Amino acid sequence: VNTTRNYKEDTESYYLAKAGINLALAELLKNARFHSIHEEYGWIMGKKGPVPDVSSGDSTESEEVLEFD
Repeated sequence: VNTTRNYKEDTESYYLAKAGINLALAELLKNARFHSIHEEYGWIMGKKGPVPDVSSGDSTESEEVLEFD
């Protein structure tokens, strides 16, 4: 009976921890522009930047591109 209870509690702890990690990731990625997993650099996440002012009439859009090779 004790072994069964330990197994049940271990399984429950595992899934609660996994759910907590998923909730934390959802909270972190809520405002991200992109996210990726890179072989060498690991977890890469880009936060949402300020929205450019469209009333200025400048239609050229520039975005910084980072290469990870």
